[in-house]
Amino acid sequence: MLPKPHVLLAMKLNSAPRRDKEHKLIKDIADIYALSWYSDEPLAQLKSQLYSIFSKEKTGEVIRSFTKQDINNVSSLLGIPPQELSRVITELI
Repeated sequence: MLPKPHVLLAMKLNSAPRRDKEHKLIKDIADIYALSWYSDEPLAQLKSQLYSIFSKEKTGEVIRSFTKQDINNVSSLLGIPPQELSRVITELI
């Protein structure tokens, strides 16, 4: 059995601020994007479930802590425009 998308999302949001290696942070951001964009759950439902275990305030803090360089690195890795990546991730706030 796999964890539900909102649980994985909470785990990634919880671990991202404490990453001491850049490549791990970049992977976390990529995972946050993928879980948000490709989950079978509608975004509103995913957010509601996420907020039940990881607060909206903390979600916003974490996402706002991602630098422009972090977003550009993930964008390059995934082959998507940085604006699109940023748009999808900020939908969680």
